[in-house]
Amino acid sequence: MLPAQSNPYLRTWVFILLLALAAGLLAYATKFRAQDTTAPALVVPTPPVATQAEVVTREYAQAQVAKNMYVPLLLDDSSLLTAQVAQLALWRVGGVVVFGKQISWAQAEQLEAELAKYPDWQPEILVDHEGGIVQRYSGAGFTKLPSWQSLCELSSEKRRELLTTSLAELKTVGVTMVLAPMVDLGENNKVLGTRLCSADSQVVVAAASDYIEVARSLDVTPVLKHYPGLGGTTLDTHQSLEALDPSTAEITVFSTLLEKYPDIPVMVAHVAIASDDPTKPCSLSAACIGALKKTFPKVQVISDALEMGGAKQGDSLTTTARKALVAGNDYLLFGSPVTMEEIEVVLRELTDEYQRSPAFALLLQ
Repeated sequence: MLPAQSNPYLRTWVFILLLALAAGLLAYATKFRAQDTTAPALVVPTPPVATQAEVVTREYAQAQVAKNMYVPLLLDDSSLLTAQVAQLALWRVGGVVVFGKQISWAQAEQLEAELAKYPDWQPEILVDHEGGIVQRYSGAGFTKLPSWQSLCELSSEKRRELLTTSLAELKTVGVTMVLAPMVDLGENNKVLGTRLCSADSQVVVAAASDYIEVARSLDVTPVLKHYPGLGGTTLDTHQSLEALDPSTAEITVFSTLLEKYPDIPVMVAHVAIASDDPTKPCSLSAACIGALKKTFPKVQVISDALEMGGAKQGDSLTTTARKALVAGNDYLLFGSPVTMEEIEVVLRELTDEYQRSPAFALLLQ
């Protein structure tokens, strides 16, 4: 880890060199193992266990898997809410990602009341809260934010004023984590539109810093997204995988913010690094995530939604989730298209693997 007072530009170049080194090692390994079609076994030391009996119990194994899962809860049908929250509480998932169209204050309070029935279960309550078209809590009773692009054009004082009002509302109704700010660098992107702040890295860093500091002052955890940057994409990662090489400026935005806020969570994108492996998104790449964690060891990594086309690429949801854990994601996030039944399958199958594989169990310690 570099000294706390290190030059951020030096830190950025070290970061870029780590990515390049990871790419070179991958190319070397690929060349000399081209004829080996069998996936290599995950070789790790036997994990330290609480007790051998605990590890093999189903309840313990399921709890270890579930705490690393952030699962969707759709508020559009209030008649299902009681049963759905009860199921999530039974599984004891680590986080609940709230979805819905223009969720109102009344709906948010109803969710808060259901969660209060389970005082011994304290999951993260997450929402997308970029502003504009990506603001879940935007119905009656909530302050409607302008787009992130528009927020970035305001003065710091005005931006902080709006963010303070809005994020304080979220805190009041129990939200603990926001999937924002979005620090992808770019403009005039046909896919992302006004979700992008600016093509000027200084503008992005300044606006993101305002967002982070306001959120933290209210005890709400912000999440930087989407590493290593989606600003240069031409395809929608919800549908397909795109390979590109992030620019120095894009990496500098993340490194500058992580120098200032070294323990902030980071969401990794389903975009491949072309010079590393154009077939594997960063979200499923040990090289990509490993470079981030080596440079910023306090970072907690959250996957972008794993049902997205850029991640799954024809695999089952369980297979994709397993790949994400092996790559180094700390938390597996699932979006609103994923049903409770699908979450149950993923949880069951990953629990099975936890019980039979000490190497896999170590990933969740």
